[in-house]
Amino acid sequence: MPNHFHLVVHTPQANLNRFMQRFNTTYTVYFNRRHNRSGHLLQGRYKALLVDADSYLLELSRYVHLNPVRVKRNASLSLSEKSEFPQNYQWSSYGGYTHLGKRLTFLDCGKVLSMIGTGDDTRSCKAYRRFVQKGLNGSHTFDLKEEVRAKTVLGPEEFWEWLRDRFLSGVDRKFAEQPEARALMIRFNSPDAIAARLSPLLGVAFEDLLRVRSRHRDERAIFLELCRQHLSGWRSISSLAADLGIGVSGFSQNRKRLGARMETDPHLKRRFERAGSALNNSE
Repeated sequence: MPNHFHLVVHTPQANLNRFMQRFNTTYTVYFNRRHNRSGHLLQGRYKALLVDADSYLLELSRYVHLNPVRVKRNASLSLSEKSEFPQNYQWSSYGGYTHLGKRLTFLDCGKVLSMIGTGDDTRSCKAYRRFVQKGLNGSHTFDLKEEVRAKTVLGPEEFWEWLRDRFLSGVDRKFAEQPEARALMIRFNSPDAIAARLSPLLGVAFEDLLRVRSRHRDERAIFLELCRQHLSGWRSISSLAADLGIGVSGFSQNRKRLGARMETDPHLKRRFERAGSALNNSE
């Protein structure tokens, strides 16, 4: 059993989620009975992304097909060996995208291949292979964790704004069933935007909230915690921490200190709750 499957699948009927649900259930039961074991078989839950624009879909396809090369045991392979490895990896759909004769019957590669060539043909297969191989030389640095917003959307800021306005307009964020949907409804997309909203509420200058060594420690602590709550779904913790001038562990340390302070200081707790409520009501 492999550690990972690496499939880029286009399903015209939008039924991949139902397939994965049945696969996770039926194959796990079969495997456990065959090997006299119990419990989960696959690590993590099935995930799907909303992807905007051809360029993002192409980058995502290349990212997935190069995943087998990124595992630690393949780090020492030469560039030429890495170039050939995805082609021969049996648990990947890459071969079907680069050779018509190696394609699994359920794969529809035309959507991706048409973005880079003339259609679902040999010429496009060769063009796609060249495109993927360019990702091995380090000149194309697509970081999926950095690009995905709210764990579900891959695309520019304008795309998630359109999704929010088109599908979530008028929905009370508190009653949205999925946490991803609630994250999509957040209108603050940067520490600056949150600082601008909190500055008059906390009675502290905008610059003081952003300043690393601010003399307004309580207000800075409230600001950092609310940045974590509202922005960590869109941004990686590392990039968010860098923007705020703290270490990656700074958020957890700040949260613990703020929580301990609020247990003994009801006034501070009320200020934090009012600030959080003001941000939620602004969204």
